[in-house]
Amino acid sequence: MKTKFFLIIFFIFIFSSKCQYSNPFLNYRKRSNQNKALTRTRQKPIKRFPQPQRNRQKTLNIRENGRFQKNIEPLIGKPQFQTLFQQFQSGLSINNFVMNIIEILRYQNTHLFPDNYAKNTIAFKNHISTIKANNGFIEDQHKYIDMTYGKKRLSENGCGLIAVYNVIYFLTKNENIDFPAIVKALEYDGIILSGLFGTSPKAIDDYLKRQGFKTKSSSKMSEYNYIGNYFDAFILTILNNKNDIAAGMHFVAITKENGGYTVHNNGYQSTSVTYTSIRDILTRINSGKAKDIYLTGVKI
Repeated sequence: MKTKFFLIIFFIFIFSSKCQYSNPFLNYRKRSNQNKALTRTRQKPIKRFPQPQRNRQKTLNIRENGRFQKNIEPLIGKPQFQTLFQQFQSGLSINNFVMNIIEILRYQNTHLFPDNYAKNTIAFKNHISTIKANNGFIEDQHKYIDMTYGKKRLSENGCGLIAVYNVIYFLTKNENIDFPAIVKALEYDGIILSGLFGTSPKAIDDYLKRQGFKTKSSSKMSEYNYIGNYFDAFILTILNNKNDIAAGMHFVAITKENGGYTVHNNGYQSTSVTYTSIRDILTRINSGKAKDIYLTGVKI
């Protein structure tokens, strides 16, 4: 799933006509001069109460802490953007920052795709024999050019949907999973920009919960081992190249098999490769170039 121009589009959206920002340093000097002029014209000086230490610490000058002041209030009119930028200014991790961007874009979707389900239902029949040959898993995303997710081909942006299918099959061994129904459900809630950037990882978590599965998700690597030990199957969201965000993002399903972990619809190595842990997957997948973003553990 390619995420080329992801940040460019995001910041264009932020700095559109609906978004207004001010320079905090220039505004500080402007307010300071205004206050001095106002004080000279008044007979009694304004009584100012001392600011609590924690607030003073938050309003350090940008020249001192090397980033925007904490008291920036972007006039966007949408609370989620204000929260995102406040967190980013406070040193939010790249994982959480990317996840928050994705969630914001998730809720910007206003399009419905009523014709896709019928077309996908017909097209999916062409893949059933191959799925059976792959022990019930979808391992060949590149061949799904005849199915559509939003406005894009499933071969381009359907890795998250395939990960959902593979996890459900592994846990239930149901050979009659309605894959087009999974596509339809995540088109309704989860698709990002009509499929241009695939699917929201949190939307996948929400969908699995609605289907009755137990899940635990995290964007912190320190919690991956716990999730890996406690759950039976997983959906891992990764950047293809930690040094190049334009290389795209990918979802893989991971299953516990034969005393190890197997990655499905890998795209990097053969599914016959067995890993010892989630950390081992991140170390070896795509020759160590991949970067974890989000991990969801799933069990019945």
